[in-house]
Amino acid sequence: MEGSPVETAGQIRSLDGQLVILDIDLAAFLGVAPEHLNALVDERRPGVEREFAIPVGSKELRDLVPGMDDAEIHGLRKAQRAYTEHGVIIVCAVMDDTLAIQKSLDLVKVFVARRESLESSRRARPKPELH
Repeated sequence: MEGSPVETAGQIRSLDGQLVILDIDLAAFLGVAPEHLNALVDERRPGVEREFAIPVGSKELRDLVPGMDDAEIHGLRKAQRAYTEHGVIIVCAVMDDTLAIQKSLDLVKVFVARRESLESSRRARPKPELH
């Protein structure tokens, strides 16, 4: 079942200083199988730059979802990539579907809101005093 942008907002996480969404979550949002999504990207846009589609393994999954135990990690092992905001745009463009493009716009707005929220939180934190 396709998700809403609000539901998907919780699936946007930080990895290596970038906001990303796992391919399995993006696929669910777009209403396609993750395997189909990644195969389509590989076929139509081979060599998507690493900064837009970060390969994920157990270490990255642990970084994305702190406190996750090994059984939960194993359940997410179908995830192969974590797409950045720009990666989402590339994925939806290669799908060549009007609805996917509209959904990418919705998701980009969620990325922007999440980034602004994180920035506001960062600015609101008191700065350490230097002695």
